[in-house]
Amino acid sequence: MPRHTGRTQTAGGLSHKEPFFIVFNNIRKRVNTPTDKDYKNYGGRGIYFMWKDYMEFKEDMYESYLEHKKKYPNNTSIERIDNNSHYCKENCRWATIQDQAKNRRTSRYITHKGETMIIADWARRIGVPRQSVKYRLDLGLTPEQIIEIPYKQKNRFI
Repeated sequence: MPRHTGRTQTAGGLSHKEPFFIVFNNIRKRVNTPTDKDYKNYGGRGIYFMWKDYMEFKEDMYESYLEHKKKYPNNTSIERIDNNSHYCKENCRWATIQDQAKNRRTSRYITHKGETMIIADWARRIGVPRQSVKYRLDLGLTPEQIIEIPYKQKNRFI
């Protein structure tokens, strides 16, 4: 007989306070609840939650969640592989916050010498603030100019 922990248990045996259950609940809210602050970016865009209930979600995603948590104990979240498609087993994976940043609709990519990366990754690579690379991109400079022209120390935007 399970020991009483003082926590409300889900049908799948996890506490409502467990991070995995919270992920499940948050996805459902942003997809199904028009009053949720994020609904416009999910349910409002036609994104559906394809699992019928928590048990089905747990069956499909819990094992991979635990594997990801082993590598990234404090940096595991769910992401849709195709941002314009639904939450389902085939379109979801566990990722770090940094990985997710690369998969946003608003991410801007630069291709230079056959290599494509987001602005933040190029900035890290060349050792300047992300805003500096973004500024040059917004000016309409070519990828070669953005990456290869040295940045001034005093005004690192240009």
